[in-house]
Amino acid sequence: ARLRAVFDIAGAGLSLTGPDGRFISVNAALCEILGYAEDELLGRSFAEITHPDDRGADSDALEQLGAGAIAGLRRRKRYLRKDGAPVWVEVDVKGKVNAAGWLEYCVAVVKDIHAEKMAEEALARLHAELEGRVEERTRELREREEELHSVIDNANDAYISLNRHGRVTAWNRAAEKTFGYAAREALERPLEE
Repeated sequence: ARLRAVFDIAGAGLSLTGPDGRFISVNAALCEILGYAEDELLGRSFAEITHPDDRGADSDALEQLGAGAIAGLRRRKRYLRKDGAPVWVEVDVKGKVNAAGWLEYCVAVVKDIHAEKMAEEALARLHAELEGRVEERTRELREREEELHSVIDNANDAYISLNRHGRVTAWNRAAEKTFGYAAREALERPLEE
């Protein structure tokens, strides 16, 4: 009775499923996460309410649990609510094996992580958008730099640029003609030379 009371009032979704993946018992928190009444879930398979893209991994895990290859698993996946909307959850499943080595049932703790997952996806979209903007801005700056370099290189006046240490960082064609040094000879040298 105490165990059942804890099961019923737990804040996380809890379920017992048989070896075939059908719900034997569910608590109110799981019903709330999924939007189903308890009697609508009982007898239904967890595969029926799992998002189609996540069913294959669930099937493999259930086989491994049944074979005793693993004692449990934790994964993030999507269930489909009664209204058809996907909901992201983190499921922690442990298998109970009998004395003969057969899987009797599984206990699952289901945590609703939908808001967290939506925030992660929004952040990933924002990150991708920002990377796109940075790439575009970098491309624009490179184009401007090439234009400026072309203007400076083809200017009629000598153009020389120095860094803070007094070394030549730019030397255009007019500077080559005026001073007699090719750009490759002048670059990185102190202006005094």
